[in-house]
Amino acid sequence: MPDTANVATGDVLSRICSDTRAQVALAKSKTSLDTLRSRIGTRGNDPRGFGSALKQAVAEGLAPPMTPEQIAVAVQAKMWEPVYARYRRLTNRLR
Repeated sequence: MPDTANVATGDVLSRICSDTRAQVALAKSKTSLDTLRSRIGTRGNDPRGFGSALKQAVAEGLAPPMTPEQIAVAVQAKMWEPVYARYRRLTNRLR
């Protein structure tokens, strides 16, 4: 990775955009739109991500079957709610 410590942010962003455009153009030139559509059509609609992991855990007996409502309640119960101390401005005593 090149050293970007002394390069302006705009220059770095421009290079990233340019590199990304080149990568996309290369990928487009290697695979036709019809080929992509064919791959999508044969891939199926298998669930991915959290839902897939949850269904797999239920299928393997690692988690009990749950309705979407039960899942929402369980997730909400585990959510962390931040509690912040009241802001107090302190005088700078180091001067």
